[in-house]
Amino acid sequence: MRLEYQYVTDEIELDKAMDICRNANVLALDTEFLRTKTYYPDLGLLQVSDGEHCFLFDPLILDLNIFSEILLNKNITKVLHSCSEVSQKKYSNRGLTDQTKSNARHR
Repeated sequence: MRLEYQYVTDEIELDKAMDICRNANVLALDTEFLRTKTYYPDLGLLQVSDGEHCFLFDPLILDLNIFSEILLNKNITKVLHSCSEVSQKKYSNRGLTDQTKSNARHR
């Protein structure tokens, strides 16, 4: 099976992706950070897969506040790749709160 990815670039695509993520039992998450001209890394890309869909969310053009809902949902298991950067406080400057990070880290 080949997993196709979707680069999410607008609010309509974001809403569709969120509906799929809300119905997932397990989500794999990976992040990429920008480290130019910053003291802390800034979130540059959020990659999310439910095993059937793979979404690439660009936080530089999308408001990802809505994704906090997914991270706080205790009914969805989250698998984080290399989550040491996720635990850094600057994640909040792209729409995800410290509480979200804490819950995701301890899931």
